[in-house]
Amino acid sequence: MSELLNLVGLSTGVALYAMLLVMVLRGSAVAGVRSARDPVLLVAAVLGLAWNFCALPAYELPKIGIVGPFPWLTAVGFCALGFLPAVVVHSVLRHRPHAPAGFARRAIMIAPSWPDTTCRLSSECGC
Repeated sequence: MSELLNLVGLSTGVALYAMLLVMVLRGSAVAGVRSARDPVLLVAAVLGLAWNFCALPAYELPKIGIVGPFPWLTAVGFCALGFLPAVVVHSVLRHRPHAPAGFARRAIMIAPSWPDTTCRLSSECGC
């Protein structure tokens, strides 16, 4: 069952990242308007495709009896997977200039109530 889920998940990843790549490449050619392609989304699509295309044969082909030189393929896939979360987070946070400051502000607002909260959660406290 897990092999089937792995195959479905990786195949779905290929389809979704391929759709993202097509949308990024075709988005700049809409209605004859010249606009620059978004490089962050382009990199995210390429990294996602690289991970899924490398992981699919590396994990699924040995299960059906085809053995080959998969260490290089696996290494390339994991390199792409290593960069993918950073690129996706950057694509989300790049238009929010005060995102870290907002996090710090919320942490400072919560900090004074933290000892009271931990005291209420502790069974040894007689509050």
